[in-house]
Amino acid sequence: MDVVSIWKAVSIALTGAFGILGLLTDFRDEDTDRLTRWGKVSLTGILLSTVLGVAFQLKESSDAQESQAKTSSQTLAIVQATQTTVTDVGRLLTPLSEPQVSVVMSASCRTGRFVKYCDVLKGMEAKVKTVNGRRALPSLHPKSELLAIELCFYKSRPTPQQVADCRYAYAGDLRYAALGVNDDRDRSLVLRLSRDREMLEIAVYGDGQFGTVSNGRLASTLDLPGSTLILLETSRGLEGLVPKVVHLRFGGGRVVEVDLTKMQRIEIAGQVAYSVEL
Repeated sequence: MDVVSIWKAVSIALTGAFGILGLLTDFRDEDTDRLTRWGKVSLTGILLSTVLGVAFQLKESSDAQESQAKTSSQTLAIVQATQTTVTDVGRLLTPLSEPQVSVVMSASCRTGRFVKYCDVLKGMEAKVKTVNGRRALPSLHPKSELLAIELCFYKSRPTPQQVADCRYAYAGDLRYAALGVNDDRDRSLVLRLSRDREMLEIAVYGDGQFGTVSNGRLASTLDLPGSTLILLETSRGLEGLVPKVVHLRFGGGRVVEVDLTKMQRIEIAGQVAYSVEL
């Protein structure tokens, strides 16, 4: 039993004892109506034990509040530590491993370097047979084109200098490259006409491990929300090209579909690029 509890019990006993003392002795002088010596002792004892009892009761309440606050703080710390552990385990279970990158962009069939492919595809389309009342849209895999799409990720909103540095291969907290090229071993650049025949759809498929750079700040799919993606092409830029789909697939079938509704057109070293917050 602690000191406070002992004193509370003692104060109750003393208050009762002094009260009994007042009953068993003459509390007031019958002639003068003043307190007798025993009356003064009894009253003083009752008041003193009562005051001290109240004081220790307040002390006990204060200690209880401090203990409750300490317990709440410890509980919060345990919950936060548990949440951190669960998050860390989740990050270990969802690594950004075995990346596959798919980027689809559109370009006008009226201007730019891709106009000639629109004419070729329209000519190919005229020779395609109609199936179930619809004419299939042909695709083209030109060997004369190379489109190297770079995906530069920053965990926090990048500074203007960091954005400018994206043209360098080492920049970014995480960086993937999708190399659109067609040769005897690889067919990762596909061109198709849009349904209205006014736009050219350009799809680039690549093994993101090619040219991958990471400093560890973005190591899991759980790290990507809130990060910033900068999409660029380091040789010619993306002038005349508008990204429509950015699709990332990782080991275990985990898929990240980038929402491009808030995409912004920017310039890096005089070349067109795009930025979007995930």
